[in-house]
Amino acid sequence: GGDAPRRARGARLLGEHLDELDAGPPLTVGPETPVDVVVARMQEAETDCVLVTEDDRLVGIFTDRDAVRKAAGKPLGPCQVRDLMTPARVPLPPAAPTALDL
Repeated sequence: GGDAPRRARGARLLGEHLDELDAGPPLTVGPETPVDVVVARMQEAETDCVLVTEDDRLVGIFTDRDAVRKAAGKPLGPCQVRDLMTPARVPLPPAAPTALDL
């Protein structure tokens, strides 16, 4: 069926290392960045997530899902991304297999 290409791609990714994905530099913001600014940057970059960093350390991730589930219908001006982000898990080294991040 239609899921076969997606399953094949997923199986191929499981054997790759994170540094082999060639995803380009991620969009990053500081934890104090207003959510409305973050959402605008996501739209400009045509991405569905941003990494939240503080002192060059990953502290969280903010995704389009966070925007929909946590921010929809709320005034965003005074809200900082730290208030709605998903806190970071333990980061993996670039040479880690992608299967470990699942």
